[in-house]
Amino acid sequence: MVGDHGALLADRQFQLVLLANLMPPLGTALLSPVLDSLIGPLGATKANVGLLMSAYTAPAIVMIPIAGMLADRVGRRPVIVGGLLVFGSAGTAIALADSFRIALGLRLLQGVGFAALTPILITAIGDLYSGAQEATAQGLRFTSSGIAQTAFPLASGVLVTVAWQYPFLLYAFALPMAVVVALRFEEPATVGDA
Repeated sequence: MVGDHGALLADRQFQLVLLANLMPPLGTALLSPVLDSLIGPLGATKANVGLLMSAYTAPAIVMIPIAGMLADRVGRRPVIVGGLLVFGSAGTAIALADSFRIALGLRLLQGVGFAALTPILITAIGDLYSGAQEATAQGLRFTSSGIAQTAFPLASGVLVTVAWQYPFLLYAFALPMAVVVALRFEEPATVGDA
């Protein structure tokens, strides 16, 4: 990258935010191309299989304000790490689900993890940068989401041809990401100062 804010991509803190940011968009992007293939194995119907998408997005209504409050009190890093662990564990566990009801519950739990990620990552960028540099960082974060939403559904479509469970294993990438963020992300200095 070139330009006034080209050094952003070399900043380790920003790299960690981008790494963690790869997962939340996959909550819907990874699942939507394979929904029809889940009808038989999970005992879903064409009418209710879409609930897997709703179960993922519904917790955000309640959990985003709670995650924000937690991030202000205990810090950004613990909330991001917890979000990645819940997101990755619940998403990966869907590969082991043997009923639609269990898969639905796991998607609900995965949505709780999602609620602790995107809003806190956006806030962390605001803590780390200001002005035009923050706008550039938010734009790059959004671009990384778009790249993830393009690449991973293709992988999901290929994996579902082997077995319906395999796309859900992609959510396991959130688990090592959580470890890296836990070990390397430095809490922004402005947390809790407001």
